Amino acid sequence: GILEQVRRKVSKEQNTQVQLADGPVELKMRVFVANSVEAKAVGDYITSHPYQVPAPFVVLTRQLHMAVTYDSSCINPSHACVADRLRKQIKTHAVKVLRECIAEKSCNLNVSMLRGHMGALAPSEKIEPFVDSRGVHIDGQRSQKYIVLPAKNKTARDRVPTSNPRPTPRSPARP
Repeated sequence: GILEQVRRKVSKEQNTQVQLADGPVELKMRVFVANSVEAKAVGDYITSHPYQVPAPFVVLTRQLHMAVTYDSSCINPSHACVADRLRKQIKTHAVKVLRECIAEKSCNLNVSMLRGHMGALAPSEKIEPFVDSRGVHIDGQRSQKYIVLPAKNKTARDRVPTSNPRPTPRSPARP
């Protein structure tokens, strides 16, 4: 059924640990792009099993709007490898933000909620206000807040070619 499809086709999970008042909790987290097949499958499962307890998985936040800032003179996201790396950075940052929100004492999450004993959406009701408080408005958009990640420039391939490339110094040839 839908649950098996979600388990088989879902993107790679990140194993992580968060510290709650109850103690440390091991979590397997998956980040989905909002309109992805995986996100739709999870949403369909939750909709068709609204009262299943414990829920086989929980939703930490229904949507986590992310934005990435980068220097276009150094990073060229039109290259597939650069775009892939930026997506990976965004997913990693999303997990970090969620871990920090979960660990926030005033969030009042507990192990029971994270294990689905209060339903699939119970954690999102606690976490979403904390995520929202970390977001910022972009370009005058007042309707939506984003978590902003400054991109890291990791490789020479990311650089945008200039019209006057400077030659790199070469080491003298050795016999």
